[in-house]
Amino acid sequence: MKTSKNVIRKYRARLAVLIGLSVIAMALIGCSPMNLGRDFPVEKVGSIKIGVTTRAEIRERFGSPWRTGIEDGMSTWTFGYYSYDFSGKGLGRDLMIKFNKAGIVRSYAFNTTETGETPKPDSE
Repeated sequence: MKTSKNVIRKYRARLAVLIGLSVIAMALIGCSPMNLGRDFPVEKVGSIKIGVTTRAEIRERFGSPWRTGIEDGMSTWTFGYYSYDFSGKGLGRDLMIKFNKAGIVRSYAFNTTETGETPKPDSE
């Protein structure tokens, strides 16, 4: 009987340590931000000119896109960066550019969660 009580006592002690370590690990994870995508130079968004800027110029200014695709039959590049902690606070920004068949910017959209971060186009 003493042997089974010792086994149960050891089991409970190990379980308590495991629970304690799990709580600490969860607290540490909750404090670290989760990052997705690649940051890009927001200050260069205003330099994009529809009908003028080429795919090569976009790559030179922003690097390789995070995602590529097709929308409305046009090639699209997306640059995106999202950094959030588990409380929901953080930063999100994305730039989606559509190119015509010649590789010239047809349209673009920039969105951000940061107030005051949206750049003005160079033409304004």
